[in-house]
Amino acid sequence: MRHNYLAHAFHLDEKLDSADFYFDKFLSDASKRHYLKPEADHQKVMVAVARELIANPVRVRISNIGKPINSEYAEYSPIIAFDENSMFFTSRRRRKDESNMADIDITTGLHFEDIYVSNRSVRGEWLEPELININVADQHSSVVSMSTDGMTLYIYKTYSVDGNIYVSDLDIGQGWTTPFLVGSNVNKDYNEFYANLSYDRRVLYFVSDREGGEGGKDIYYVKRLPDGTWGEATNAGPEINTEFDEDVPFFHPDDRTMYFASNGHKSMGGFDIFYAQLGDDSIWSEPVNMGYPLNSTDDDHSYIATPDGRRGYYASKGKTSLGMTDIFMVEYLEDAELMPELDLTAFAVLKGWVIAPSGSIPDSFRIAITDSASGQPVGEAKPVARNGSFVFIIPSDASYQVDYLLGNESLYDEKLRIPAGVTYQELTREIFLYPKGNSIAAIAIKDEVLGDVVRWKLSMDDPKKLIPLGSKVMYLDENGNVIDSAQVSIDGYFEYKKLVNGGNFILKPIVLGTDNSALQITLIDEEDKIEKIEMVNQNELFFESSMVELASTDRELPEESTLPEETQTVSQEIGPEEEEVIEPVVTSTREEEEVASFPEKKIPTPKYAAEDAFTFSFDYNQTSSESFESILEKLVKRIEDEIDENGSVSIDLESSASTAPTSLAGGNFELSKIRLQSGKLALFEALESAQIDMNKISTKSENALISGPDYFTDPSTTKSIFADYQYFRVVIN
Repeated sequence: MRHNYLAHAFHLDEKLDSADFYFDKFLSDASKRHYLKPEADHQKVMVAVARELIANPVRVRISNIGKPINSEYAEYSPIIAFDENSMFFTSRRRRKDESNMADIDITTGLHFEDIYVSNRSVRGEWLEPELININVADQHSSVVSMSTDGMTLYIYKTYSVDGNIYVSDLDIGQGWTTPFLVGSNVNKDYNEFYANLSYDRRVLYFVSDREGGEGGKDIYYVKRLPDGTWGEATNAGPEINTEFDEDVPFFHPDDRTMYFASNGHKSMGGFDIFYAQLGDDSIWSEPVNMGYPLNSTDDDHSYIATPDGRRGYYASKGKTSLGMTDIFMVEYLEDAELMPELDLTAFAVLKGWVIAPSGSIPDSFRIAITDSASGQPVGEAKPVARNGSFVFIIPSDASYQVDYLLGNESLYDEKLRIPAGVTYQELTREIFLYPKGNSIAAIAIKDEVLGDVVRWKLSMDDPKKLIPLGSKVMYLDENGNVIDSAQVSIDGYFEYKKLVNGGNFILKPIVLGTDNSALQITLIDEEDKIEKIEMVNQNELFFESSMVELASTDRELPEESTLPEETQTVSQEIGPEEEEVIEPVVTSTREEEEVASFPEKKIPTPKYAAEDAFTFSFDYNQTSSESFESILEKLVKRIEDEIDENGSVSIDLESSASTAPTSLAGGNFELSKIRLQSGKLALFEALESAQIDMNKISTKSENALISGPDYFTDPSTTKSIFADYQYFRVVIN
């Protein structure tokens, strides 16, 4: 028997020849009816699969997402929002208040499972996880699924002997409601371990060890009936389920691809991650092992993919784990194999941020989407209170009404048409809330639509770093003068802007907190990589027009709103009769992202011509300015004149705090950031009141500075010397 266990140890350590040797020795020495022989036979098959997959690795980058989500304990079941800004997960860690210190699961010797949530800051960093309010110290509570709008959680809980699937809804201001059992067609007198709700809420996939299956744990599904209840449970069938265990299904928004874990099929050891796809005949394809090194010879499971399928989050007992099991992120390189061909024309993603001047979003604020043709609601969501993010998955080939509501009052609305046949579209919005009299108003800034068009992609060598929100690329002429700018998505894409024919230009990324010399930029036409160029010349990229000849080709869209498939983009409906193709000029960034990576040090204040710069002065330690009203009127008039004359205007925003100490938490740098935000909101409110089209205003840069001479305490001179370095400034380019 010891040879069998020794073989297991070598298998886990990927020493496959030794594993084979000891499995063979065990099988030859053991009696014919030894109870471990069937398992050893299966393990030998796994060793053979492991040898094949390790010899043909998939081109991926895998990174442990690290602290504060992972700990010395076990973390798993990552449930990530489709904008990757919120994550629920299960942990067996000791609680901060140590309220579960004495509560131990006697079967494992570990703490009982608890559900935590973490949100990503605008800098792209995961915030300290919070224990949600429905955990019970001496019972298992494990998150298994979340609705797309983030308002419903599906949870695994134990009661008596059996495990069952429960539901909890988010009650704004109160937390998560007491979990209640999913309908009886899901929970039976057996164990139900896991559930995943399809993005349209019509199908629930779950895992059960009930009788009548293929063996072990099987994947089942139920469909929602017209009265809202769940129909009879159906086994996913022998194409998916085996005599071994299948677990943790995740159904992708393309409505045909399912990721799941199995220690049957062609696993290389323990649970491996597979995918299968539904054909037009509703038959599942043969499951595909997603390959090494995503899968290992130990357990890998709980895979959840991003909408575009280029990244995934999963749990593994990897060699780089901080604890027993950790959560990892995998990114697929451009030529990676073994990826499913997702139907990315089936849906679009609407996502963004809600930004409130006080930092607190009203509880009654919500976003609702309605199908324009049927009048039926498609989805409703509230922004995450901790970071203001929201996300929707929207089916293609339809038109929608989007309302940004405070209670029942619409602060802003828009109409969207999502054309059929366009590959993977993301629409990003920044919704700024600001006080207006005794009420609240909203301004919406539209980000560019990323789709199957000519565009650039910015990427970093370090796979652990995402492109921070708010990153930009500046378009410079040969003399270093700024021509234009483009905002970079978290995926690294940014807009190609057609420049003067025959002229050379420079691309200069502004990715704060990053060694820009380690960046790469690629020109992409549809899915073809045209040119990749390393950073040169002091963090700038120099291009001759001949290097990007493709980009100089005219790509004019037809006047009609129905575009050929190869050039279709998402469009916004302006009225019931007319539609306008979205070609946004403005790309507003969140001020926290632009400034958050600056070190707290003095930065020289740039000098501008008086007619180009509008400066709002602050008193010491203050975040509002008495000069706003008088200067804003002149600034708005100047911006209006620029738009009338040139069709658009470009501005820089800058704030400063002096080196004089402040009592504000976060210090002078935080004071400068707040001044940038308050000044920006005051400007937006004034422009909105003047009925100026915000999409004709391009913000080239936003900077929060600490400026002025080193602080000293001479009371006779301190106030006058430091007064010039307390400001918010708008510069017309």
